[in-house]
Amino acid sequence: MNRREFLSRAAVLSAASGPLLRAAAPKRAAASVLLITVEDLGAWMLGVYGNKSIQTPQLDTQARTGTRLINACTAAPAPDLGRESLLHGVAPAQLGGQHPSMADIFRSHGYVAGSAASPATSLDQCTHATVDFLNRQAPGRPFFFTVNYAPLRADSVPDAYTQAYASSDFSDLGWQPASGGAASGREKLANVVNSLRFAAGAITYFDAQIPAIRNAIVQRNLYESTIVVITGSNGSLLGRHGLWGDGRATNPPNMYEEVVRVPFLCSWPGQTPADSYRVEEVSLYDVLPTLCDMAAGVPPPGGALPGRNFAKVLLNQPFPKNEPWRNLVFAELDGVAMGRDNRYKLVLHPDLSGELYDLSEDAREMTNRFDDGSYINVKNRLSSGINLWRQTFRR
Repeated sequence: MNRREFLSRAAVLSAASGPLLRAAAPKRAAASVLLITVEDLGAWMLGVYGNKSIQTPQLDTQARTGTRLINACTAAPAPDLGRESLLHGVAPAQLGGQHPSMADIFRSHGYVAGSAASPATSLDQCTHATVDFLNRQAPGRPFFFTVNYAPLRADSVPDAYTQAYASSDFSDLGWQPASGGAASGREKLANVVNSLRFAAGAITYFDAQIPAIRNAIVQRNLYESTIVVITGSNGSLLGRHGLWGDGRATNPPNMYEEVVRVPFLCSWPGQTPADSYRVEEVSLYDVLPTLCDMAAGVPPPGGALPGRNFAKVLLNQPFPKNEPWRNLVFAELDGVAMGRDNRYKLVLHPDLSGELYDLSEDAREMTNRFDDGSYINVKNRLSSGINLWRQTFRR
């Protein structure tokens, strides 16, 4: 089955489905792209997404300069797979195949490309590398740069950031006693509050990196010509559900909202409306064709790729009536697959068991409806979608 057939059949699975958007012919100068990815950063951790325990003032400010997506999901709730799926625009099962990265695509169209991405690199080093790159750019010469931060994997965090949480017990963060199903992170769960103080400090430490990058863009007169995207490659549980870590905190992996739903902040002055948000279901594998369209003059690669262009979402433009956005996304990790629409989430395990949640009534995913007969139509619809996605987008 090819990609066109998948999109056609998938339309039947969702009332809000539709075919791939056709990119409009470019009418503007090429824009630069700064893509910032953050390991283990779930949407639920940011103040602008409703978190009142963790201080993220700079990210919250950045969010208000453009469009934020409420329902952006990773394609794989683990750092490496989630990020590689984003950068190559592929489903996790396609990783390792012959698919060019965003950097390769933009470089082949005349962009200056660079990166600073290593979990072993400190946050400050990542920022210095990014600022150094920006300081070497000039208006009118488009660039593509991606930087990856891993704040929760840092060996240490400056005391000023952890001390800001010295008196907090994080009671409103929703953490629970350690679950017997935890496959990792047990040492973090032994003293959840202390672990949360370090994690919160690390996230605020990352948050403090944003002004230096923003200032470099402004000082080099790159502000109006640069698309800035900040997103998480995956989220982390931080004690919710009695677990610590990403999707692999359990065995088999979990697909809880905390690890699947990631922040997505896009700012492009004069193009993205300020302080706006959109609720469409979007996957990180959709980012590649979207940035190619927004940058202008960069055609996305051909082949069987799952991504759809959601530039109209970010630019707050209407979709054609006969081509509405399809609110259906998928994810996979170590044999566990997820299908999620704008209300329900289905998770299928390798042993044929599973989970089904009605997110509109059970946002914290406490009641599994998988064996509830009243949800059979939802279960069958999303199961068909998952199976079709797996069959279509594989190496």
